[in-house]
Amino acid sequence: ETDEKNNEKRTKTSDVSQEYDDNFEEDIDDAEKNVPDDEELSSRLSNYDEDSREGQFYENKSSQNESSSQPIAENSEYDNVDEEDDGTYQGVPLSEITNVCQQPPTIIDMKDVCERTHTFLIKPFKYTSTDPDAEPQAFYENGTYVDEWDQNYVRLPCSQSYINKNGTQRWSIIQESLIKLQHLAETHMASMDDIKETIEECAGRSYELNCLERLLNEVYTVDERAHFMSAVLSNICTLALNVDKICSRPPPLLRIGSNRTVTMSQKQAASLLSCAFFCLFPRRFNQKVGSEYENYQNPNFNTLFQGGRKGGTTWKLEKLRCVFHYFHRITEKMPNGVISFRRYQLPESCVPKWTESTEPLCKIHITKNKTIEDMDGLLQVDFANKYIGGGVMNEGCVQEEIRFVICPEMLLSLLLCEVIQPNECIFLIGCERFSSYRGYSTSFQFKDNYIDETPKDSWGRKLCHVVAMDAIAFYNRSSQYTLKNMKRELIKAYTCFRVPAALTDPKAGIATGNWGCGAFNGNKQLKAIIQLIAASQAGRPLVYLTFRDQNLVLSFYKVYKYLLDEKATVKDLCTYLQQYTTLYNKITLFDYILETPDETLNITERWRKRLEIKYKLIINGHEEARGVGSKYERIPEGSNDRYAQWANNLTEEQLYTQMMMIKTQLLDLPNELFLYIFQYIKSSHLVQIFSEIKSFRIQALIQSFISHVDISQESEQWIQTYVPNLFNQQNLIALRLQDKYLANISQYLSSSDIQSMHVISSDWTTDILKEGLDHIQQHIKQLWITFTYPHGKGDIANQLFQSDSQYEYLNITGRFLYFDYDDINICTLLTYLSIELEGMHRVFALIEHLPNLQELKVKFRTEERLVQPKPNLDSVITHNKLYRVTFIGCTKYFDHLENFFSTFGSTIEYLTINIDLMYYIIDGKRLENGLLNKMPCLSSLDIIIYSTAVYSNPLDIETFRSTTWQKFNPIIFWNDTHAHQKTIFTLPYKSDRFKHLSNDFISSWISNRSVSLCFEHVHTLSLITTTPLTLETFQFIEKTFLNLKTLELTDPIHLPEFEYENERLRNIPHLNDSFLLNRTVQLLSVTKFSFLARSQYDNYEIFHRFLHLLPNLIYLQMYIGRSLYREILTHEHDKNFIMNALIRIKLLQMVHFYDEKNILNNEEIHYLFPNAQILFDYDDI
Repeated sequence: ETDEKNNEKRTKTSDVSQEYDDNFEEDIDDAEKNVPDDEELSSRLSNYDEDSREGQFYENKSSQNESSSQPIAENSEYDNVDEEDDGTYQGVPLSEITNVCQQPPTIIDMKDVCERTHTFLIKPFKYTSTDPDAEPQAFYENGTYVDEWDQNYVRLPCSQSYINKNGTQRWSIIQESLIKLQHLAETHMASMDDIKETIEECAGRSYELNCLERLLNEVYTVDERAHFMSAVLSNICTLALNVDKICSRPPPLLRIGSNRTVTMSQKQAASLLSCAFFCLFPRRFNQKVGSEYENYQNPNFNTLFQGGRKGGTTWKLEKLRCVFHYFHRITEKMPNGVISFRRYQLPESCVPKWTESTEPLCKIHITKNKTIEDMDGLLQVDFANKYIGGGVMNEGCVQEEIRFVICPEMLLSLLLCEVIQPNECIFLIGCERFSSYRGYSTSFQFKDNYIDETPKDSWGRKLCHVVAMDAIAFYNRSSQYTLKNMKRELIKAYTCFRVPAALTDPKAGIATGNWGCGAFNGNKQLKAIIQLIAASQAGRPLVYLTFRDQNLVLSFYKVYKYLLDEKATVKDLCTYLQQYTTLYNKITLFDYILETPDETLNITERWRKRLEIKYKLIINGHEEARGVGSKYERIPEGSNDRYAQWANNLTEEQLYTQMMMIKTQLLDLPNELFLYIFQYIKSSHLVQIFSEIKSFRIQALIQSFISHVDISQESEQWIQTYVPNLFNQQNLIALRLQDKYLANISQYLSSSDIQSMHVISSDWTTDILKEGLDHIQQHIKQLWITFTYPHGKGDIANQLFQSDSQYEYLNITGRFLYFDYDDINICTLLTYLSIELEGMHRVFALIEHLPNLQELKVKFRTEERLVQPKPNLDSVITHNKLYRVTFIGCTKYFDHLENFFSTFGSTIEYLTINIDLMYYIIDGKRLENGLLNKMPCLSSLDIIIYSTAVYSNPLDIETFRSTTWQKFNPIIFWNDTHAHQKTIFTLPYKSDRFKHLSNDFISSWISNRSVSLCFEHVHTLSLITTTPLTLETFQFIEKTFLNLKTLELTDPIHLPEFEYENERLRNIPHLNDSFLLNRTVQLLSVTKFSFLARSQYDNYEIFHRFLHLLPNLIYLQMYIGRSLYREILTHEHDKNFIMNALIRIKLLQMVHFYDEKNILNNEEIHYLFPNAQILFDYDDI
């Protein structure tokens, strides 16, 4: 499907110059996704070119000026929507409609919520009217920030994983830029150019922020501008700079089907919106087909600030005034309430049987002069785009967009929410209103400050419940009368209106109106009846606001009164809709209902069956494409361009040399050029280059670039010369160094602010490391240790786990640690631990000594000949804070894993297992009983389990089809009968390595539910040849391994009891004839090929075919012997192709198969690989 979409996209070529390039963020082509048929199209209508210089607004043939589903046709009617209400209405009075402000719902205390699908960014909080100034506190205390950096969470800019391609953390760059702007604001010196420069430095992109500039320089009065550019702007900087402390962890994304809720404080919402102001949320600019956020809105404010050559439409300026008024208000006084965002999916079991429903019609109140946001205490309907927020960041200015700018906390739904599916909705609970307004659409204007006096519930949330209800956009108006589309809208409305049966409070009324009847071309009468059916089925009264349409007030009530007198039920109204499908062009729906005799309301069996069939189609949802704006990257202009190109075209060594030679001339450069230059130089070189320059300006500019310094490759003389000056820099946060220099820096730790340290240990012994650890344990909060000599001693546990250590985060890689129970002490501060161990018994010992451990990652090693002791379960003290566990590596003791989860599983929410069980195979029943049933809070499960089971029976996939397994991601099982390998894994496949693929996979994999395969996270794939690899296998790889970087060809596992089979496998050709002859398949993303098989490595045909398969190969790992060398020279007709391919190789890693007679000399190697660096996997050359 992605390939088909990409084939249809429209692209625009432009020069790009990317100052900052997120290591994970793709360059964006201007893409416009294909438009599906009009019956199912409800995509984003405003197709804004968010990254172009001009901020130009584009329309494709399916786009309109508005992005929501409210009316726009008769704007003259709406110029005075704030006109005083004349009080007229039809139906019951409002006093008879249940109102949550008058009858607050009963909700349990926040501390008692144990749903694993509800994430709190705050500690349990209880609001009382006697203490209205109490403030919610962040979930983690004392400025602690616990990061998540994956597709399930918002990627916050403060994450350590947010880095440039050169490894520089982006947060330090952002901090530097924001601090500079904040200083300018506080000294009343900030200008529009300073804001623009800061946004561009933070986002790494260039924008023309004409709408923002026009607001500040032309619309605002002198006093308004001065206040914003000083106090308000400084406060926005503060909130963005402290997002890690204010939020303490990233909120989860509310993904399709997740049924998740996230609750946060209004201060946390303000911090996140401040990040959006400076366009800090990474990757959200990229919304092309196949990108990570193609199904999300862009929450960054770049498009809100853009306005084309004229500086933006008047209504867009007024929207921006509303948002800035919010920042003005929170600067005066930060609100102390709580808000929630909830994604809800209607369970299939809760879908009503419409044609059998005898539910009576609900109460109704119909009026024309009120707006939905004024209906306090009712469920207020947001006439949403399925991409929530619609065109709020662009030109859209109707019901949804207006609601979001007068209640800007709702803008966070753009950050959190994936595209809404037909049986889903989004609830926005407790969002405060800050602005009043007049007009509508093109006449919209910010009016004045608004004091929201809505009372709060016991959680501190205002009793304001809004539901985002998206309609279909009908580009062919007649298509809305098909059964399929009427039922889709009916199920959507019911999803939004339904109250769970477990709730016994009186059901509050629903405030709605002409849903989907503007830009989406819905018929008012049809939408009124659909909403009446859904509200009646949900048992909730309906307040219907016709938006100044008096005719609709009268006609709707006439039909309602007629139905009420006839004692009509839900099933009767459904029958009217069924029978009206062929009459819509002859008579209006209201007239049809009024003129149809009662006897025609009998629902025949034919209609009932048709309804059920069509309904199933709707509940499954529909995939729809949407338009995406173009993207341009900034090209620095004028002299800046000249200097930037000069820096870009130098290697790091050349740039370093130039700067050492011309320090004096460099001091004459403007500040912004240093930011271009500094990013190309290693932090340690910056320290050296500028150590003797006393310029305050230069030292201030360089601070953010030397907050994280890598001195691991520097000499002892360098350490002695520059380290004292390095620690004098007050913002040194993190340091990477060799263990032998820990003693050199110990004297500076007590007076520095350093928090993190990465220690490299290259010795077999740990004596030097242990001595160094004794110096740092009371000063460092985060410690990484990487052993580059893996087989040495692992006896540092005594130095790591001391009762007085300050470690909160420990990550030990490259060596397995050995210790006894008495070697370690209780450490109360440690919350994160990643370690390599030999056996589960040591895990138990660690957890007993780490009472506040929250996240644990363990790599196991098991040697077949060794017997590991069982964990001691007798005196285990369990702790209730461990919520994330990752087990990887190899073990033959699955029962030890079961012991772990029986003991510690009660609090675990996230589990990842990537384990080789050696000769043991585990089915779904045992995994369920031994693992899943021991973890009642488990919400996320990712497993990969390998087994080499020769004599075992095939695994029964039915053991993974229980109700318990259906709560988690799909399971894939495949059995390679030739290689005796069995693999179990969940989808999506999360590991970056797929270590066993053969021809058998395509035909033999099975799943516990219907799935399509895609391995987008896999970067390394290992192929084995149990049968010659076929064309179909490589076509499968091309289609499903979309981001593959490394391809390996390896031998199957050697099984001593199967020598005959082993010999047969060694003689099997690696590639079959059809693939050798077919040249259509190419793996364009692969840049490294490892030929690790111990046979046919000198086969010229195989070598030639792999070179053609991998046209972008630059890293080759294999044995190149004399026989292959001669073959290459012999094939003259292929020589040009072969040599051109080998010229591209930048790195050749020679694998040794003890074939000394065939070894090439250096001259021969360099003849074949003239541009390659040569590495050897063996020591005898």
